[in-house]
Amino acid sequence: TLHFYAFARDSSVVSVPVNLPCSKPGAPALQRKICNSAATADGGALGGSVFFDKGYLGASLSTFKTNSGTVAEDEVTMDMRSKRFALEGEYKPGGWAQSVKLQTSRTDYQHTEFEGPDPGTVFKNKGNDLRLELRHAKLGNIDGVIGLQTEKTNFSADGLEAFAPYSQTKQTALFAYEEAAFSWGKLSFGGRLESVKVQSFGNPQVARFTPETRSFKPASYALGGLLNITPQWQLTGNFAVTQRAPKDYELFADGPHIATAAYEVGNANKGHE
Repeated sequence: TLHFYAFARDSSVVSVPVNLPCSKPGAPALQRKICNSAATADGGALGGSVFFDKGYLGASLSTFKTNSGTVAEDEVTMDMRSKRFALEGEYKPGGWAQSVKLQTSRTDYQHTEFEGPDPGTVFKNKGNDLRLELRHAKLGNIDGVIGLQTEKTNFSADGLEAFAPYSQTKQTALFAYEEAAFSWGKLSFGGRLESVKVQSFGNPQVARFTPETRSFKPASYALGGLLNITPQWQLTGNFAVTQRAPKDYELFADGPHIATAAYEVGNANKGHE
């Protein structure tokens, strides 16, 4: 199979029922519009898969571009572009390994904040991820999936309004989901153990950013049960605990973020949530 799509979108400034001030060059000083709210976007994707007796293998390439004003400042616009390559496949050998599924992708993201015609701060985020799942054969009345997931992202911000340092985040997780069926209902269990390393490299142009490394070991799990009361009624219950490591900007941010009109301040001593 083959799949292709493309799109383009053009949105003018947003109209409102009251007069608002606007300092953008070429725009009326007072108008019934939200100043600098226009946006354009375009993108597309091409993908294809090959199917065979015991599985499939597919790949796709997608792109997205947008240019939009930010209503936080009348003369600031943001130019964003993103590319993503993805590969996915599944093989069903039978026997103990009912199926093996692989998903992997690479994403290249960049956006530039323009102050009038001049480029200002440039943000880049490049990452790779991989997910491997194995569905095993039934062990008695137990059926389930075990897997591995890895991610690696590199972030950078260059310019006067860089609110976070250069950083790298590495994450590896092992997970499992098992379900046991009985005549009276079923029980389920899910668990995920992670190892996360968030590293700040500082920034050679911004003295307030300093190199630092934090490591985390989040763990999440869930229990569930289903009881057949009658053929028409079932009683279910679930219990879950989830932990999350803080993001790079939650730890190391220290600067103005124009898109949110705020000064972002991280806390390098944060623990997992």
